[in-house]
Amino acid sequence: MIRILIIDHDTAFVDKMVYMLKSSNDDLELSVAYNIEDALSASAKQIFDIVVIDIRLPEMQELSIIDIIKKNCDTTAVIATSSCGATKDCMEAAFNHGSIFYIEKPYSFEKLEHLINLSSKKRRATPNKPKQFTANSTDLLH
Repeated sequence: MIRILIIDHDTAFVDKMVYMLKSSNDDLELSVAYNIEDALSASAKQIFDIVVIDIRLPEMQELSIIDIIKKNCDTTAVIATSSCGATKDCMEAAFNHGSIFYIEKPYSFEKLEHLINLSSKKRRATPNKPKQFTANSTDLLH
């Protein structure tokens, strides 16, 4: 089972992606967080193999949530998404905080599925190193 957390405030887009992913792969355990609070709560309860995150969430300060997720389990694969375009600044910020992939919104289901497959293969090649979760949500909010 591949555990995936999708963090994005665009509920319609996320719901469509979740439906399509569930329809195409029975080996996925999908969780959704529409805001930082829900993302922190989900990350505190479970270690995810892959996190797909919109790096332009309204309440997020920079990309601190990625740092917290990676501190919780440094082998979690992070796929960063954004509608700010494939600008150098957005991409650099995502990679500097530990993302392994960056995709521009709107992206196709096929592209997301492909990156999940690549992330899963990469993740399986690295042993799981869970750590104690110590997030403070006030550190992430404006």
